[in-house]
Amino acid sequence: MAEVTQAAGPDPNLFFANEVPSAFTKALADVNAKIQKLERLRDDMKAAELLIRVNLTGDGGGQWDIKVASGTASVGPKSDLPPHVAVTQTVDDWRATLTGGVTFGLAPGTAGQKPNPAQQFTQFAQKSKVDKIKTLNGTIRFVVTDIPTRGEWKLDLTFGSAAPEPKCTVATKDADAKEMASGKLNPQAAFMAGKMRVQGDMGLAMQLGTLLM
Repeated sequence: MAEVTQAAGPDPNLFFANEVPSAFTKALADVNAKIQKLERLRDDMKAAELLIRVNLTGDGGGQWDIKVASGTASVGPKSDLPPHVAVTQTVDDWRATLTGGVTFGLAPGTAGQKPNPAQQFTQFAQKSKVDKIKTLNGTIRFVVTDIPTRGEWKLDLTFGSAAPEPKCTVATKDADAKEMASGKLNPQAAFMAGKMRVQGDMGLAMQLGTLLM
């Protein structure tokens, strides 16, 4: 009788004895690493002291101060304190973000997840970011073009005591802005592909880019 040769392949004993416990250990280590990262982020946010001034122009507009300190955020009328960041936008453009989903992707979500417009006002609320913000001085204008319902959308960010006249303009089309906001398109990839155009002070744009990553 011919000898039966067992087919070569993974050994079940070795697989269950080694691979399964190893996979669990790795999964647990990955979870612990994520927890440690979130704990560092939490501590960074709780240590932040930030003042953002929002200027909405046009009918129904006004000025508000968003103050972040001791792990809480509060909103009140404009104060005499100098802001770290000033956000200037028309009421119409602001409403377009809330009701029409128009955004530049300043507070990107994850792929497949709708971004929260309110996050664009709190994304700088980390001590490590506030320290970097204090070194910036200038106004950056963000422009979204080719919007089917309205044409253009604008938002100005002013850092330090800079004049409101933009030193730098960053523009993109509506479709590409939505891709960045959803997390499907990386801003660096958008810039390299010509989908995000920068005019003016490139250094200021790059400094802001590091804060948004």
